[in-house]
Amino acid sequence: MSQTQLKRAGAPRPGESRTAPRRTILVPLSSVQRSEGSRTGRPEAAAVAPAAPEREEMRAEKFRRVEAALAEIRPYLARDGGDCRLVDVQGNKVFIALTGACIGCQLASVTVGGIQMKLMARLGVPVRVVPVKAEG
Repeated sequence: MSQTQLKRAGAPRPGESRTAPRRTILVPLSSVQRSEGSRTGRPEAAAVAPAAPEREEMRAEKFRRVEAALAEIRPYLARDGGDCRLVDVQGNKVFIALTGACIGCQLASVTVGGIQMKLMARLGVPVRVVPVKAEG
C-alpha cells in the first residue's frame, strides 16, 4: 500500500503508534467507602476536630513578626512620603492601612503587592495583605 492508501485506511503513519491516550477513571468516594465495609452504604463522616481558636500568645507573636517585617519596608515608603500601619492579623490575612502619600496613589496596589511579597518571604508562609481605609 502507498502512503495515501494508509491514511485513508486509518492506519498510523510509519513510526507512529496506534495506542490510545491513557484516561483517568474517577470513582465516587461513596462507592469506595461502600466497598471498604460500610454497612449503610453511605459515606462515613470524617472525624474532623473543630478549628481551635488561635492562642493569644501565638497571635501576639505573629503580630510582632509582621510588625518587624513592616518596619523594614517603612523607609522605602517614607522616601515617597507614605507609610503603612498594621491594623490586624487574622489567620493568614494581614490588614494594613496605607497613610500619607500612599492614600489615593495610583500605584497603591503595587505597593500592597510588594508588602505581601516581603511578608511572605519574611514569615515563610503565604499571607494575604488586605488594605483597609485609614481611620482618622
